[in-house]
Amino acid sequence: MFHRKLLLLAHLVAAYSLCAGCMTLEQMAPPVGDPFVPVARNMELELSELVKGRDIYISDCVRCHSVEPISRYGVDKWKRILPRMIKDTKLDADEASAVSSYVFAAQRVLEQSPSQMEAAQAARTETEPRESSGSLGRN
Repeated sequence: MFHRKLLLLAHLVAAYSLCAGCMTLEQMAPPVGDPFVPVARNMELELSELVKGRDIYISDCVRCHSVEPISRYGVDKWKRILPRMIKDTKLDADEASAVSSYVFAAQRVLEQSPSQMEAAQAARTETEPRESSGSLGRN
């Protein structure tokens, strides 16, 4: 158990270090706060579920890769990505619901916050692989 926590901490530090120059963790996965209140109300969610979802997003996802900016993908792409990632991380139904709710709520919050979206767009442009046949950007 200790080694697992140490590995998780190492992943978090590495992910933060790699992205510190382009985006902060708060820009990639915004903390649940005041901007989430109307979104949560509109989506009929509790803020506590969104907090739980963010915690899962920033801790469990780094088992296999760095934290992805929520704004990196559009809703349609997240709908394809999340089920696979949830299965890979073996989240239970409550955890899966919380992380999915957080991702979609955070997307709405980021869409309403131009400064965070601009930073996310800049980071996405710098980190996205280039393909000649199309783009892997938002759907």
